[in-house]
Amino acid sequence: MALLLIEGFEQYTLTDESELARGGWYTTTGAWTTVFNFVTGRHTGGRAVTLQGNGFNLTHAVKPSASFTCGFAYKLLNGGPANLPLLACRNNAIDHLVLVATAAGELELRRGVTQIDITSGLGLTQGVWYYFEIEATIDNSVGAYDVHMDGSQLFADTSVDTQNAGAAQCDNIEFHGNSTLDPIVDDIYFLDDTGADNTGLLGDCRVETIYPDADGNENDFTRVGGGSNNYEAVDDGGSPDDDSTYNWSATVTDRELYGFAALAGSIDTIYGVDAKMLVRKEDAGFREVRVIGRSNVTEVESVDKTLGVDYRLLNHIYENDPNGGIDWTESAVNSAQFGLDLQT
Repeated sequence: MALLLIEGFEQYTLTDESELARGGWYTTTGAWTTVFNFVTGRHTGGRAVTLQGNGFNLTHAVKPSASFTCGFAYKLLNGGPANLPLLACRNNAIDHLVLVATAAGELELRRGVTQIDITSGLGLTQGVWYYFEIEATIDNSVGAYDVHMDGSQLFADTSVDTQNAGAAQCDNIEFHGNSTLDPIVDDIYFLDDTGADNTGLLGDCRVETIYPDADGNENDFTRVGGGSNNYEAVDDGGSPDDDSTYNWSATVTDRELYGFAALAGSIDTIYGVDAKMLVRKEDAGFREVRVIGRSNVTEVESVDKTLGVDYRLLNHIYENDPNGGIDWTESAVNSAQFGLDLQT
């Protein structure tokens, strides 16, 4: 499988919630600032998003996939479960599979609104972080599902109907809001059914965000504000200042690389590194960049990514260490550099 989405919500400013749209999140109901907020995440120093509006659903498009895996952390801030949909795996606006926290504290799996499976005696409660995962195949007759909580299997089945209507694929995931329960979501991952890495359920995962703390191997761009080194113009952390400090270039082939702060704590397994950049062009014309990942002396670049006049959060996920294509280690991530290359 291929890792398509990693989200910990650390890279968005606390004062402009609409920046979630830069990361590919969207909603069709309510004003951004009235239906969600950022709160302390599951892990020290982290951040999560709380969904505070009835009927407000936070949605992210994914590569259309018949078979997929999704994991996420979830907590009900106020009150116990009340038949609240947690996650919907969808094709366009059609709910194929929906995980629901019932009023009795059970976890239910639905195909649309039809119950497929449910726990017995689970006892979901208020104020507790849970880590849910679903691995599924969408099909009318040979569908399958495997649902886990905190690393333990809750229920699974094969050769079942998991297709509600529409196409037999998931092309977006949706987290549901509630103005009373104020559910909180954090540490999301999504896998499709391609590739040889990250196959199956990954278990309870956390997303850690680190920021530039040193200039890298190449720094061709011109610094605008932010100190005496290029990285100081882009080390804004979770509060990007947009045009106040930045690095700029109009010269094709100019490159920027940065060193990053070390990961916190002891880490057993790293499933992928998502290199993200907040970038825009300042005038008319066609501009493209690539994300660069450098480990030791080996570099791997992303495909070309198109710029707009508004800031976009562009990314490339490195499932493996560019140095040899092997699994990441903590020391390899800590010594790696990431940046961008102006292509057009």
